[in-house]
Amino acid sequence: MSNEGLFTKGGPGGPGRPKGSRNKEMHYARRLHSEHGREALQRVVDNMRDTDKRVSQRASEFVLMQGPRVAEEPIQVELPEVNSLADAKRALNALNQAMGAGEITPEKADVAMRVIERQWRMLVATELEREVEELREVADEFLKLKRAVEEAGKS
Repeated sequence: MSNEGLFTKGGPGGPGRPKGSRNKEMHYARRLHSEHGREALQRVVDNMRDTDKRVSQRASEFVLMQGPRVAEEPIQVELPEVNSLADAKRALNALNQAMGAGEITPEKADVAMRVIERQWRMLVATELEREVEELREVADEFLKLKRAVEEAGKS
């Protein structure tokens, strides 16, 4: 667009729809989904069987792009509290047994294992931090004794 408010030859016809805004069709589809979830999905599935190819195609696109999302169900496995490496090993063993028994999927077991691993890493970091603090205290005491010995040797 030129400075006088006229369109320039070969330029775009306008600014277009603002970024992030939804077209009317998707806005309607989302509203239908939120207000009438299952009913709307059933209508869309029925429309997928429609003989009009355009209606069928749009209904299929809706199901693939905007249909209800499957919420992850929580994992139902009894695990020990992780306060040590031994606890982490018991928790991982319990997850492996649950996965082997078909109680949870390998994907869910992997997610839970990563949570246990993070807990264990925090325990290790906390323990290392405690050990470093103890070493600092020992080093401070050593330096105090060394200075006392050096001063006693000078006198």
